[in-house]
Amino acid sequence: MEEKNQRDAELNTEVNPERRDFPYRVLLPCLFGLESLVRDEVLEAGILEDRVVTADGEVALDCESLSEAAEVAARMNFRSRCAERVLLELARFPATNFDELFDGCLAIPWENYVDPSFVIVLKGYSRKSQVYGIPSAQRVLKKALVRRLSEKRGLADGRVPEDPRSGQFHLHFAIVEDRVSMAVDTSGDGLHKRGYRPLRVLAPLRETLASAILQLSFLEREAAYGEGLLDPCCGSGTFLIEAAEILRGIAPGLKRHFAGEKLQIMGQAVFDREREYARRLLHEETQPLCLIGQDISEDALHAAWQNAGRAGVEDCIQWRKADLRQLRREELLAATPKQRLLVVANPPYGERLLTPEAAGKLLQSLGQLILPQGSLAEGFRFSLLSPDPHCEEALGARSDKRRKLYNGMIKCNLYHYFRHQSEAGKRK
Repeated sequence: MEEKNQRDAELNTEVNPERRDFPYRVLLPCLFGLESLVRDEVLEAGILEDRVVTADGEVALDCESLSEAAEVAARMNFRSRCAERVLLELARFPATNFDELFDGCLAIPWENYVDPSFVIVLKGYSRKSQVYGIPSAQRVLKKALVRRLSEKRGLADGRVPEDPRSGQFHLHFAIVEDRVSMAVDTSGDGLHKRGYRPLRVLAPLRETLASAILQLSFLEREAAYGEGLLDPCCGSGTFLIEAAEILRGIAPGLKRHFAGEKLQIMGQAVFDREREYARRLLHEETQPLCLIGQDISEDALHAAWQNAGRAGVEDCIQWRKADLRQLRREELLAATPKQRLLVVANPPYGERLLTPEAAGKLLQSLGQLILPQGSLAEGFRFSLLSPDPHCEEALGARSDKRRKLYNGMIKCNLYHYFRHQSEAGKRK
């Protein structure tokens, strides 16, 4: 622990009593509703609280220098379970029209950032701004960027060579309330692509969202007291694999590579250092894990087993073929060390795999299993993600807490059940 605290303190040795404008920022976009989890990850990674700025769908980390920003970006690529990607912001400037957009971009020292011969890819968005035509903004920004590079690199014809074999420099621009942010993508593939799930089953749950649901359900805290985890319709096994990685301290980025490793502003060395440090975060196996994945589909279970193998957690999870409608509470609790079980589910629903009628019956079966007579069964906790506005009615009980989340573009609610009849009296 002492080594971890010392290592995490290396990035930030000075606490700033007042906020000021930092030259660089690391941006962590995330699904709406997960900002607090990403912020906690940042603080756990050793970033000082006064350097962290939280907004809707994004957490930003202020940095003193480009080298510090590169190190922070590499660290969060490996260690963030809930962010969607890691962007390194290179500049911010105001723009109320296309001339100001061009001039602001032209003033940025792109010659210090963009790798020679890399293909420059621009994409972005505009909100509440006078500059709102995205295709036109892309053309203006690319024109200014190319002019700057051609002038500074002495290219007589005003053209910048771009060779796909060299690599790609992905720039994200955001124009919000007449201010422009220019950031390079250091992740490449989104962070939900952990590297363990090349095989696909229908309608998979995004890994970042699965990890968030487990954390919002206090998986790690309760597992320390002997609570097991069950996903009764596990599909490709995402909940179980993410749970095993959380409980074993496996950094989510260890099984993959990142775009920043090929960029001159970051480079391989900073990623190698952070990868090695992430390996040292692995927990010692002090007790066996009780993680159970069940599904009615043999194909889904086979895919889940293969995914767990690629993640290196195949020995942590039990896979069982079972029909949800035939499960018995007593048998499930008997499989856990202290007869305590967290049930987490993202069951198929009408917008994904089943008809609305079939999805409703599946919810009813879950309710009969875990919420008999409208009360949470003893020994169980329950978290369920669903877009069905009548979900609680189908389950037969009102949740103790709910949270709005998005599964892709589908608006959902995460329903938590944790109060038992013996503890809280009759549910109102």
